[in-house]
Amino acid sequence: MKRLIAPFATGLLLTLSSASATEIQFEKLNAYFSRDTGSLEASLLYYKGDSIQITLNEELLELRRDEKQFSANKEGIKAALPIEGQGVLSSLDNVEVVSAAGHFLPGEVLAFKADHLSAAIGDGVQTFDQLLISCRRFDRAGGGLDLHWLIPCQEQGFFSLPTLRLDKNSVSSVSKAIGIEKGIDKLNDVQMVISRNAFLLSFEAKYLFNWKVKATGTVVIDQVNNQVQLKLISAKAGIFGIKSKLLSQLAKSNIKNISVNGDLIVIQL
Repeated sequence: MKRLIAPFATGLLLTLSSASATEIQFEKLNAYFSRDTGSLEASLLYYKGDSIQITLNEELLELRRDEKQFSANKEGIKAALPIEGQGVLSSLDNVEVVSAAGHFLPGEVLAFKADHLSAAIGDGVQTFDQLLISCRRFDRAGGGLDLHWLIPCQEQGFFSLPTLRLDKNSVSSVSKAIGIEKGIDKLNDVQMVISRNAFLLSFEAKYLFNWKVKATGTVVIDQVNNQVQLKLISAKAGIFGIKSKLLSQLAKSNIKNISVNGDLIVIQL
């Protein structure tokens, strides 16, 4: 279970978990992280739990990662997330976030937007401009505090990205995945819509003319193993089927927390 640990000058040690959080919010967040160190600042960082509420305004925190945890530190404050295997926290590198905002209500809402986000994914650095994520869960039967933070996206999710820019290390693999031998350095109008575990992913790639790529499948949030499992049903670039190529290139992409087994794509969180 992921935990936030906040020691105060009084010597009191408070342990906060994502399962006990009732609300998390941040505004105007800027962050940079490379080679296990970085910094984070935001106009607002807000955490509300069952028995604790923390608000930080205009604070600058130091980011660090070692083999056991990813932490944000400031004099008198430390927030730490344990690193579990080959998940996202162990894979992050060359991350830059500009003017981000987010809101999290466990089991109900996951919302995130950023003017700019770049990160090392596989062998290259990808740049996301105007990223928007909006997920909501309407059926709250059985409560929400014990649910995975991504559960709202499994029921109804929307991901939008006007432009995804690829660096030179990623151009070749992306081009081959959609059946084009020449390099494509950006994807346009990237959108993913999820409704009750079924997803539709679409984007445009331009080489000589615009290629419209569409993929469909199902998504499951595996809470026990902390995974997102995507089953790819179909993928086409125009009228051409590219499912096999897409899976093959993804398997070769050297992304530590992603594995491919048949038509199942597993993302370790």
